[in-house]
Amino acid sequence: IAVLQGHAEVLRLLAEFGADVTTPNNEGATPVFIAAQKGHLEVLRLLAELGVDVETPMNDGVTPAFIAAYNGHLDVLRLLAELGANINTPRNDGTTPAWIAAQNGHAEVLRLLAELGANVETPRADERRAGNDGGARGQPEE
Repeated sequence: IAVLQGHAEVLRLLAEFGADVTTPNNEGATPVFIAAQKGHLEVLRLLAELGVDVETPMNDGVTPAFIAAYNGHLDVLRLLAELGANINTPRNDGTTPAWIAAQNGHAEVLRLLAELGANVETPRADERRAGNDGGARGQPEE
C-alpha cells in the first residue's frame, strides 16, 4: 500500500524492517510496476536503490516502461531508461511502449522513446503500426 500511495519514507521503513519489496500481486504487478503506473518517481528511485529489478513484467508481459508510456509518465520513463530498463519490450500481444504512447496521444513520451532509440516503426502482432489506426479498413482502434 505504501507504493500504491506513493509513500517513499514508509516504504523505506518497511524495507528496513525486513519487508519484501519485490513481491508481485496476483496479476504479476511488482512494486516497481505499481510505482511506474502511478507515476511515483521517488518510490521508483528508492526501489532501484534497494536493488529491485526494474524490468519484471506482469503476467500479460506489460513492463514498468510500457505502463509508464501508456500513462504518459515522462519522468518515470526517463528514470527507467537511466536505470537500464529496456524501453522496447512489447507486451505479450506485441504492442510496444512506442505504439501505446502513440495510441494514447502522449507525444512527449513518444519523442523521448525515439530519442532513447526505441523503434517507433515496430508494428503490433496484428501488423498495425503506431501511425496507422486501421481506418483504411474501417476498423476502430482498441
